[in-house]
Amino acid sequence: MEKDIFLIRHSEQLKIKDTKKYDISDQINNEKIILSVNGEILAREISELQVMQNINMVWSSNYVRALETAKYIAEKNNIEINVDSRLNERKLGDLEKLRELGKNKQDSYTNEQLRDIYLKNVGGESNEEVSERMELFLKDVINNDSRKVAVISHGASIKFWLSRYCKIDDQCQLRYNNQLLYVSSPSIFDIKIKNREIIDIKQIYRR
Repeated sequence: MEKDIFLIRHSEQLKIKDTKKYDISDQINNEKIILSVNGEILAREISELQVMQNINMVWSSNYVRALETAKYIAEKNNIEINVDSRLNERKLGDLEKLRELGKNKQDSYTNEQLRDIYLKNVGGESNEEVSERMELFLKDVINNDSRKVAVISHGASIKFWLSRYCKIDDQCQLRYNNQLLYVSSPSIFDIKIKNREIIDIKQIYRR
């Protein structure tokens, strides 16, 4: 059986000033960040794309910005949204510890984690941990009977999963079959499945 899984990074989120401390409430606040006004417009535009028609199933992380992106696709196709925490964004952990960890680093924390899949902060997740939960989720989707599935997740989580199948160049850019993949907000990747195996990954939309 052939199928398409459309892996989507959520639309543009509302810009909120960074917190100074990290505790459980900050993680909850991160999960509650909504889409910007423009993000709502872009999310609706995505749902109008031809490839988003006749979607059989919609999955989202439990973060509000992902759900707000998913709602347009679900409403357009008259289906409900399924939620799975394995699609959640990477947990950063203790932000004070993260600042200490980054003092001697020359690049963004996400890029450092792309280079070192085991790098993690106190209370946070590594690339390996995030990509593994994403992989397990996608295997479940591959094994179900839906032919066209929309999956809404987050920037780092999508990058870490894609890095399992892509080459990472010197600038930490992802390349699949020598084509650059851009995890912009929003962006869409068409994962082609045949006989329950991934046969191709193609970017079909980027902001």
